[in-house]
Amino acid sequence: AIGAIWGSQFIFQEIALSNFSPVWIGAYRSLIGAMTLIVICRVMKLKGRSRQWPLYALIGLLEATIPFVLVPWGQQELSSSMAAVLMGTLPFYALLLAPLVVKGAKIHLGGVISVLVGFTGLLILFYPELSKENSSFSLSSVLAIIIAAVCFAIALLLLSRVDNEHPIIVARNVLSMASLQLIIIAFSMEPFEGYSFSNSAAALFSLVYLGIMCAGVVYDLY
Repeated sequence: AIGAIWGSQFIFQEIALSNFSPVWIGAYRSLIGAMTLIVICRVMKLKGRSRQWPLYALIGLLEATIPFVLVPWGQQELSSSMAAVLMGTLPFYALLLAPLVVKGAKIHLGGVISVLVGFTGLLILFYPELSKENSSFSLSSVLAIIIAAVCFAIALLLLSRVDNEHPIIVARNVLSMASLQLIIIAFSMEPFEGYSFSNSAAALFSLVYLGIMCAGVVYDLY
């Protein structure tokens, strides 16, 4: 379920880009996702104990704020299949950076093999689409998505530093901090971008889907 929901984000981001800018897609997605997780926590009657807000802010910056903007920005020049493959390099970065971030973590041959096999599977899965791609593409767009993958990998490793806390509470706090960061960035970079009749229903639905499913429900499942 996580794979299906997370993988679908590239398709819906491509649709949302027809009417919304990358920075506002990120802002709306994180805000709707945070609200979804707040509702889930209330339904499950979960209450947080940890007050590691600086750590939550750092993880939110790396896990959501930066990727939520860079990925749709990169997709302005790249197809959803290319973006999915580039984000599929994330396990490589997590594997390589783990010894630097997580105490006692080591790179094992089994881990390297599993990552290589997984990435090979991803290439096979998207090969029909990739073979149709135009050979020319924007290097800056590729770098944007790779940077997003590296940031996301570091954020996942930093989660090991969070004190004993319910994982859904952690997800709620991280995404709440990210939504605050993204809203400030969005307002400072571009005028307010809300719904208007010029926005297509498909773009609006995609934005809501990205928030509820790809930022809220998927974090709950994870």
